Amino acid sequence: MTMNSRRIFSIISLALAVALAAGCAAKSKSRMAEPTEETGPKLKMGKVTFSGNRVFTSDQLMKKLTLKPGQRFEDFTFQQDLRAIIYLYKKKGYLDARFASREGRVNLDLQQLDFKLVIDEGQLSTIGRISFQGNSIFSDSTLISYLKVRTGDPFNLQAINQTSQGIAALYAERGYIYAVVKDSVMKTEDPKVSDIAFNILEGNQ
Repeated sequence: MTMNSRRIFSIISLALAVALAAGCAAKSKSRMAEPTEETGPKLKMGKVTFSGNRVFTSDQLMKKLTLKPGQRFEDFTFQQDLRAIIYLYKKKGYLDARFASREGRVNLDLQQLDFKLVIDEGQLSTIGRISFQGNSIFSDSTLISYLKVRTGDPFNLQAINQTSQGIAALYAERGYIYAVVKDSVMKTEDPKVSDIAFNILEGNQ
């Protein structure tokens, strides 16, 4: 082999080595760029059945679920929906309402989660003693006239909150625009009766 032949052979060999290395690098880069598959099935929200509910129908409770059947299941959203159902009971006066059991089952054929929810509604509470604390501008007798609830009435959280708002508006009319009224519900020895206290921070006029 002549000197020129050896030189040409060396150049060709070097070019082949470089091309081979570049090909391997590109192949490796291609493998690294491949997206990894998510592990686990993407479950959907399935069928929800209620039992133990008498105060509200199952259709009424279903309306509180923002996570609808067929949507991708999200545990955080589902937990919020369950809390919304319990709050619905508390507004109605069932302060001890809770889920006695929450059973979820995976339907592999439909790739969905079905739930059986058992509700313990508890007893309906009535309103016992109503008191005011922190008020010096208005007397108790004046504030009582703004009550949306009375002793002996079924517990109604919405009406209680409206009473707090009405008292705060009364203070604002007198120039106490920073007055704060907070209502507190207190259990009594009778599990069916709850007292209510309206705590007032009058502030400056």
